[in-house]
Amino acid sequence: MDLFGATVETGKPEVLFQVEVQEYDVGGITFADYDVTKDGQRFIVITPEAPRRVHIIRNWPAMIGR
Repeated sequence: MDLFGATVETGKPEVLFQVEVQEYDVGGITFADYDVTKDGQRFIVITPEAPRRVHIIRNWPAMIGR
């Protein structure tokens, strides 16, 4: 393909990774939870995180012998 004087060759599409992506329509504007970096080298995808545990330690100074 000749595009503005440059030759572009395409290859066979292949799956790079498995991820569920969503697109949202807000007032006629479509937003997606993924994008490609400006340099085209990386994909950025918003994914849900696994639940994390939070440990709360109360009165911790008493535990270190204050």
